[in-house]
Amino acid sequence: MGEERESSEVLSAAFREGRLADFYAGCEHMFNVALSMALMKEDPEDSINSLLSSAGEKMESERAYIFEFTRSNQLNNTYEWCAPGVAPVIGMLQDVSLEVYAPCWLPRFLRHEYIMIPDMEAYAAIDLPMYRLLKAQDIHTLLAAPIYLEGKFIGFVGVDNPPAKFMQYVAPLFQALTSIVGVLLRHRDNRKKLQQLAFHDRLTGVGNRYACDDCMKRLDREKPIGLVFGDLNGLKQMNDTRGHEEGDLLIYHAAQVMQEQAGARGRVFRMGGDEFLIVYAGIGRQDFAQEVARLRQNLSRQNVSMVVGAVWHENVRQNADALITEADLAMYKKKDAYHHRRRCRIYSLVGEGAKPAGQGEAASEKETSKKA
Repeated sequence: MGEERESSEVLSAAFREGRLADFYAGCEHMFNVALSMALMKEDPEDSINSLLSSAGEKMESERAYIFEFTRSNQLNNTYEWCAPGVAPVIGMLQDVSLEVYAPCWLPRFLRHEYIMIPDMEAYAAIDLPMYRLLKAQDIHTLLAAPIYLEGKFIGFVGVDNPPAKFMQYVAPLFQALTSIVGVLLRHRDNRKKLQQLAFHDRLTGVGNRYACDDCMKRLDREKPIGLVFGDLNGLKQMNDTRGHEEGDLLIYHAAQVMQEQAGARGRVFRMGGDEFLIVYAGIGRQDFAQEVARLRQNLSRQNVSMVVGAVWHENVRQNADALITEADLAMYKKKDAYHHRRRCRIYSLVGEGAKPAGQGEAASEKETSKKA
């Protein structure tokens, strides 16, 4: 921090003394250092936050932030850096209507131009709706530049309340910085896609075994846990008689029912072809029993035939694999009982069907004896 303050003072002195060449060189150096520090981070999220904080500090701003377009063509404030003592406003700037930015800002952003407001009161005559929005946030000066990725406008970067005297000189460098932000956002999105592929089942969208292992590692060992192991019935028969596409639909439907039941309280994982696990972390015994009962009811109501085994522990001091195995065994006990009931039912049906046939045979024998 001491070096950064010293650099800022050197730049201010160069600007005051009219040494613009030194001022430009110093600004470029500071931005290059900020960029190098950001790119050294392993996680793109950390890189973005590092770049924002460096830009905000070096431009002596109160806030630095990023807005990104949503699929519904609204804008969300996705990242924010605040100087010490400055209150965050990111929570109030979600799902902002594009109409607020459309009259003056959007056309300029689409022309790859930046927005510079050195005097907010004078800006009221140019764009009154935006003036009111910014004034409510106690913004007096502002610099914003569009973010483009592969030729597509995806949002903008801004800084609030930088010194007006520096703005026109640092604006070109600031605008160049936004191209780096676009690349970092792409790295972030690619990383999320890889994580999605690595930790989610592609057919159902629920977590896979890797995600389950990661979840179990992150559990608070002192808190209770409930595990529900489910085995889908009839998948092989469905695949054999109606094809694997129908079987996939059966798996997907079962996963959605479990996900709907688990909600925010539990996490659903597909452990194998027809096996699922729900992990309820930090849940009490009675609440867990109610969750399991509701799950069985919902599965039945949605015509999903699944055998469910459940175990609950007051803490997670056991080995994670042992806990899952215990839930698996509880499920297999239920499955044995399920198949036993089915066999009894089949034997009963066969027996009932065999009785008339036996009577028919006896009648036939009587008729034969009479003829004899």
